[in-house]
Amino acid sequence: MSKKYAAILATLRSLNSRAEAEFRRGMAEVDGVDGCEGAVAQIAERLRGIVEMPARGYWPPLRVCPEARRLLAALGFAETPGGGFSYAGDKRPATLALLDLAARALEAFVPSPRRASDGLKAEPDVGSAGTTTVVAVRGRRVERRRFFSSDSLADVLTWLRAAFDVADLDLKDVQATDPRRPVFEAADARRSLQALGLWPGCELQVEDRRQSTAKPRQPDRAATKPKPSDVFKAIAGRFDAADDPSRGGRPALKSRDAAARRASRDAPRRPLVPAPA
Repeated sequence: MSKKYAAILATLRSLNSRAEAEFRRGMAEVDGVDGCEGAVAQIAERLRGIVEMPARGYWPPLRVCPEARRLLAALGFAETPGGGFSYAGDKRPATLALLDLAARALEAFVPSPRRASDGLKAEPDVGSAGTTTVVAVRGRRVERRRFFSSDSLADVLTWLRAAFDVADLDLKDVQATDPRRPVFEAADARRSLQALGLWPGCELQVEDRRQSTAKPRQPDRAATKPKPSDVFKAIAGRFDAADDPSRGGRPALKSRDAAARRASRDAPRRPLVPAPA
């Protein structure tokens, strides 16, 4: 804990000891948690905006790591139906003064060494040898994280369940070279990322298994299958059109045969025995 951060907390405690205690508990939830490095900076930036522009009505909901929920609640934020967090507290001068102190404390905060969250291994440092960058996409949301190539797919699944808040998910390798196996199977969870071809980088598509396994609605065959009478009419109409001269077709079969017989009867016949010269 830096001296500046401790001094700001002391000032906050002198103004509102209960608010300081809740703020400290919330900070303990995110301190050093892998994947929450950007949450503190995002919250500080949002508090700074609220303090400097209290008349502004709408702010886009914050989307941070799950461990920051308690800190956001201590600062007056409420969870939105879409999964983000928006400020729901009042904007009286006394409250804005407390938010200003909280923003200053967040800006002066120096995190502890990273620790794993929910059994997740710590993220490798940038530039570490043997690492792979996993890019996960679900809809319009994109998450990125580094793993060691020796980590298993189960480690990635643990991260994805927490990042996207989906307990049962399907995972598809968007960059798979084998089109026959784009979706990972349960047995793949024990294999390393390098063995699965997810090194030195990959892009994965995340889907909720409950939605992806829903059976599509089948069309009504009775409504799409033609009736036998309609098929017969279509065939008969085709031959009628072919035999009707007024419609560009051929003469009727009987008329054609009769004309052939008349031509044969009226044609001059050659004698079987030629006449004497």
